[in-house]
Amino acid sequence: MINKYFLAFFLATALVGCGGSGEDLSSSFNADGTGGGSGGPSNQSAEGLWSGEIKKTGATDAMPSAGIVLSSGDYYFATGTNYTSLIVGKGSTSGSTFTSDKAYNPDNSVGFIEGTISGTVTTKSKLNPELKDTSKTLVASGALNYLSSYTNTPALNLLYGFNYTSTADSNKNFTFKPEKNGGFSFTDEICIYSGTLSTINGSKNYYSMSMDIYKYAANNCTLTTKDKTPMNGYAFIKEVSEAEKYLYLVGISTDNKWFSGAFKQNTPKP
Repeated sequence: MINKYFLAFFLATALVGCGGSGEDLSSSFNADGTGGGSGGPSNQSAEGLWSGEIKKTGATDAMPSAGIVLSSGDYYFATGTNYTSLIVGKGSTSGSTFTSDKAYNPDNSVGFIEGTISGTVTTKSKLNPELKDTSKTLVASGALNYLSSYTNTPALNLLYGFNYTSTADSNKNFTFKPEKNGGFSFTDEICIYSGTLSTINGSKNYYSMSMDIYKYAANNCTLTTKDKTPMNGYAFIKEVSEAEKYLYLVGISTDNKWFSGAFKQNTPKP
């Protein structure tokens, strides 16, 4: 469902910043390591698909996180028990160090709590962020691993025909259809979600996502255009094994509402 609060950032990465809403919350960053620092060939790269865990200071259990960092430095990460929260923005690297002067407390219901992030990144290997609050107290830390499937050739036709079920809500499910782009739609008790995926980079394994979210009108299922919330973002596949794959959908609107979710790929219907 749409979260009505300002974007509550989780700390799945070392990269924090602009949320795609027109409000600049970023430090300058190029994922290949140029810009935002001294530059140079020794700089590591944060570009790719990443998966791992985030753990709050003092917490017993860690939270899972999976996401993408693009060559532009933009990133989208699904986080939390069922991947239903989102971090999105830009960040900077210099050498093997990443930093951000604007970060936000994970899983926070009252809105933004500003802090900083610093940590290390190794190209196509490890991303290890730490989040501190404004008093420089450690809030949480993460350990993320690079997913080599990032360099697989993207192909929408490989998604067609499969049924996908949300890990957070088994009633949210859809089957990809071979429309002009990859078409999908699903519902919950509040909204109808309808969108498409399209290939935007022939050599990197992710897709552009455009999705409209319609609220049900009061007391009936009639939709009104004023209730539509357009989301733009990305989608990517995480392969746990050949038999276990998950599709992540991550997007944000211009007024800081977001959608984030993981969908298990099920055997296609005969």
